[in-house]
Amino acid sequence: MANRMLERLRKKDKQGLFSASQVSTAYKTGFLPFDYLNGYKVRVVDKNENTVDSYPAIGLTGGTFNTIIGKSGTAKSTFCIQVAYNMIRNFEDDAFVIYYDLEQALNYTRIKNITGMSQIDMEDKFILKQEKNYIEDIFDSIMQIANDKESNKDELRYDTGMLDEFGNPIKNYIPTVIIIDSLPILGTKSNDGENDMKSDTETNRIAKRIKQFYVKLMPVIKTYNITIFVINHITAKIEINPFSKTQSQIMYLKQDESVPGGTAPIYLANNLLKFNEIVDSFTSGMDKINKE
Repeated sequence: MANRMLERLRKKDKQGLFSASQVSTAYKTGFLPFDYLNGYKVRVVDKNENTVDSYPAIGLTGGTFNTIIGKSGTAKSTFCIQVAYNMIRNFEDDAFVIYYDLEQALNYTRIKNITGMSQIDMEDKFILKQEKNYIEDIFDSIMQIANDKESNKDELRYDTGMLDEFGNPIKNYIPTVIIIDSLPILGTKSNDGENDMKSDTETNRIAKRIKQFYVKLMPVIKTYNITIFVINHITAKIEINPFSKTQSQIMYLKQDESVPGGTAPIYLANNLLKFNEIVDSFTSGMDKINKE
């Protein structure tokens, strides 16, 4: 039986307020265990609930916030670069990555070694930003990307070749990937135009701006298929009372660990990935040599 109220609302609706808007697209990251762990199987049915198609939607969903946490040296940046490139590599035109290198530690040679990109591809598809990296600059850049996609939707939308659960073709915007490395160094422009070095005031203001950043951009990045990776560091938690330790910040952290930047990067992220220490065979071999 048809829903008469929805029919009336949709008939008058010129903004798509009462239409389904699932445009989720999963992109393979190149890390198969992660892709399958993060994926699901789509079952396409007809009006009689008969299955007409099914396929695995594996990988990372585009248009999401992804917070990467871990101690130094756990390959957080390398992971983000590899995943970002794998998300855009199959698009010849218009897809690109912006890497906001707040730590001033990256260069194009390393990007090329990680991704295997050619020099020409890097110039057109991978933008390394080491200036104008205030949170306001990053926000304005993302909004400009969204506005351009909205203004040029005919050329920047593509047919994914997949159907949603109701049998409708899934069309989405060509992906854009943003990497912010890293959150503890992210700054905000002072209200009075001067550098504010008061630690408490600055810390609180940045935490507030970060929350606004997440809240305001959440619907935007989903609509325009802009995936954001925010890299954060695990630091030692300072206990005021050494005889009574507080609970861990979140269940993924140890009792003596914490992450800076406020609660927004944790609780508003679509995916939260924790990177643990890396112990490889080469390091183990070097330890044996040094001992001998």
